[in-house]
Amino acid sequence: AYLLKEYVEPSQKPLFVQYVSVTSHAPFSMIPPYVPDWEVAATSAPFEGPPALDFGIGWVDYVGHPRLPDAYMESIRYSLDTAFRFLGELERDAFVFLLGDHQPPRVGPFQEADASFDVPVHVIAKDARFVDVFEPFGFQRGFFPPPETGNFATFRIMSSFLGSFSLGGSPSPADDRVGR
Repeated sequence: AYLLKEYVEPSQKPLFVQYVSVTSHAPFSMIPPYVPDWEVAATSAPFEGPPALDFGIGWVDYVGHPRLPDAYMESIRYSLDTAFRFLGELERDAFVFLLGDHQPPRVGPFQEADASFDVPVHVIAKDARFVDVFEPFGFQRGFFPPPETGNFATFRIMSSFLGSFSLGGSPSPADDRVGR
């Protein structure tokens, strides 16, 4: 809410913003309150008290903590709710990447997680043409791609992004796909 109010809304120029959310990072113990009124959320007042959820997980007892699966899922839910609300509040054209930074911990439903370094990547835009340029690279519409979808080489995101939107052409989609 603060980013939107103080930087995005006042700008008359295109912006490149990198925002790193630490809520969905280990040890996933404290989840802030979700504040639906973004005028209030843009202030520090709602966050001066205790967290909305406190799972009591510390770095010392993080591994194997019985509440870790619930804490992890709540942190992801909070982060996605906040990101989607941010997108819903945007009044200007926007093109947004939501990019995970690593696999989830091997807890709960993720016990059998893929040991690769693949991460979730979501491309969201108000203008579908901005999303369409990523389909040749294997991006699929919707939140969950079909299981048979190959993985996108995450380290190629910047070159694919720049190539797709530059005047000089685009990178080869075949170079940016890796098999499972």
